[in-house]
Amino acid sequence: MSLLLQLLTGGREGRLSQYLGKDSQQYIDLLLQAEADFFQLHQPKYDYLIFKMQLVSRLSAKQLQLLPEYQVGDKQIVLVDDHNMQQVIDNLNQANILGFDTETRASFEKGRQYPISLIQLADVNVCYLFQIEQLSDLSLLADILNNDKITKVGIGLRQDQYQLQRDLAISLRAGFDLQWLMQQLGGAKQLGTKAIVSQVLQCTLAKSKQLSLSNWQAIPLTNEQQLYAALDGFVARECFMALIAQLKPYQASMEPAILRRLGCFFED
Repeated sequence: MSLLLQLLTGGREGRLSQYLGKDSQQYIDLLLQAEADFFQLHQPKYDYLIFKMQLVSRLSAKQLQLLPEYQVGDKQIVLVDDHNMQQVIDNLNQANILGFDTETRASFEKGRQYPISLIQLADVNVCYLFQIEQLSDLSLLADILNNDKITKVGIGLRQDQYQLQRDLAISLRAGFDLQWLMQQLGGAKQLGTKAIVSQVLQCTLAKSKQLSLSNWQAIPLTNEQQLYAALDGFVARECFMALIAQLKPYQASMEPAILRRLGCFFED
């Protein structure tokens, strides 16, 4: 893949031909040779650049149609209550990386805001759903969210962090935002979950807008709500793990800001 040819997409090559006429192809050939000579001397940086370009390129509607849909498979979804809280916390304390998300009941009245309704934490095979109204004591959950030895991976964490502090007086420590990482790699600002999943995991994510706006304070949550919520936890963790594996060969060329945040995850 040529960086030059990538930059000439979107009609730019045609405009170049208008400016240079019959000499345009000779000009492009010379630039391609110069590019090849330059990157031969900087092969690792070139490889990293190409990797980033491929990773953050948005897929067309046609390409998205060809991708398989993300499947939960044999992963489990566990609703947490006062009876199983301690066992769940013991399980989560064994993890060093968790997928994280929250859900809040949508408000259709001007000026009215609801507090966080649900917190999702996912390890490799299980997503735990903490419905706030069902829990009499949040101290054990707060201990997990405050634990700086357990990385909580999410997408767009700023709002979640704000709401946790505002509604529950809980601080999220060791949070890692995949939006930040994708932007550092050259992606668009504030990529959504569907876009990140398609670009990183090469699959589509079925998420209903109707479910997104459903009543997350409802007791009990429907099976559809539980699956919707669990998907966010599972894919956040899986995208993070996939990116770690994909980025590991490029450590020598990596931006310092990314290396500072991810360096410890590249250790064997």
